[in-house]
Amino acid sequence: MCVQYITLMLVVWAVTVAVGVLGETVVVGHATLPIDHHDTSMGTYQNRYWVNDQYYRPGGPVFVHDVGESNAEHTAHRYLGDSSSYMVDFLREFHGVGIAWEHRYFGNSLPFPVNLTTPFEQFKYLTTSQALEDIPAFAQTFRHPHAGLDLSPRTTPWVIIGCSYSGARAAFSRDKHPETFHAAYAASPTVEAKNNDIMYFQQVYRGMIGYGYANCTRNLREIVQYVDNQLSSGPQNASAIKRLFFGPGAEYNTHEDFASALATIYSGFQGRGMTMKNPILPKLCDYLEHNLETGDSALARELVLKLGSEALTQRFASWAPLIGIINESYRTNCAGKNISVPLSCDLSQSRYPDPALISWTWMLCSEWGTGVGPNPMPDSIVSKYIISHDGRNSVCNVQFPGAIDAGALPPQPETNQLNWATGGRHVHPSNTFWTVGEFDPWRSVTPLSGTRTGEANATKYVLPHAEHCYDFRTTSPSARIARKLFVHNLRVWLSEWRPM
Repeated sequence: MCVQYITLMLVVWAVTVAVGVLGETVVVGHATLPIDHHDTSMGTYQNRYWVNDQYYRPGGPVFVHDVGESNAEHTAHRYLGDSSSYMVDFLREFHGVGIAWEHRYFGNSLPFPVNLTTPFEQFKYLTTSQALEDIPAFAQTFRHPHAGLDLSPRTTPWVIIGCSYSGARAAFSRDKHPETFHAAYAASPTVEAKNNDIMYFQQVYRGMIGYGYANCTRNLREIVQYVDNQLSSGPQNASAIKRLFFGPGAEYNTHEDFASALATIYSGFQGRGMTMKNPILPKLCDYLEHNLETGDSALARELVLKLGSEALTQRFASWAPLIGIINESYRTNCAGKNISVPLSCDLSQSRYPDPALISWTWMLCSEWGTGVGPNPMPDSIVSKYIISHDGRNSVCNVQFPGAIDAGALPPQPETNQLNWATGGRHVHPSNTFWTVGEFDPWRSVTPLSGTRTGEANATKYVLPHAEHCYDFRTTSPSARIARKLFVHNLRVWLSEWRPM
């Protein structure tokens, strides 16, 4: 759909401190954009972005790193100001201009203030559709920040890059606005909106096996089965299993909140896999497989046969770091570990005060979907109770009390409507390079779903032994391969570009 940009982009420039080994200067700009691209009478707001033009030569492309659902400042300086970053490598190689873009309603790019008292109606313009119009509107009048050259898509090829949600945005942007974006790099692109994705933990399960932790998955499956049996066998047993793990007061938590807390052990997998940089899961696995009597390691099946599921569950519950992990994650004092404050083990969801989390939760609740469910039996490594069937306790009702009743949010996220509008997993624009990590927990909602490993063709690559958004890690061998394949494709695509 063509959009008329009747609001001029007013650009305000300022120079930040120099960062990076080579002292690149990162320039911050503010674009004046419509709050509502379909009704400019709503007024405008200032959208923030950053630029590195140090390596630009006439004819070079404009690279846009779409930061996505967070305050973009740190990412902008890391990718544009660090001389060893993937983006600076691209700028050197193609003599381009690099832009880091901040998403509307995040960081300082605020049509309205975002906090716990923001009126529901002011979130009306926080939609995927509105956000997809922002960069194309900005691009129409973009000029070189120092030389003043016209670098709009009429004179210069634009390349959009992103991972996860912003990877999906890269693909959607190329599909919806090919007149603006000549090419796209869609890394771990979560293009399919979905509620309660049951494949998230299946990928964790696959990854644990792939990294040599098959014995641990068997341990965890035995524990989960025992826990679920206790939760479903009456109030007395349910209360006892909750106290076993988290101490007095834990019994007052719902089954869902208790099960979600236990699943915290997997929180580091998405970004760190099973490396020792993951501070939780590998250490827990080593603990569970350690023989209590001999001090030697033991196969999980032998441990289960010798001790039984109950004893194995008790061993998990006695893992010393567990309570600390839960207390830090939930801001609680389960088991009274902190003697200076009262005992508190309320694991229920609370409202996020962080503006970025507020905005992202609104997008999840309105369009993208919430929650992940237990992976299918017999591989399930999380409790079946992590999905709530009580809408009153959903994250959407907790974070935005009254929004559903007022009609500001739908009773369930409108994932089908979003997938219809964007194409979801069926979106397939030309000049787009797709990647995903082999064990990325979000792989099932990307166009590269499945279990094939090391898959590569002209425009797709599955990064072996990698998880979510590994593409831009300069120390990852598989990420280097991915970027090399993208560069090869981009050279061909740029040779085909013609000015308008």
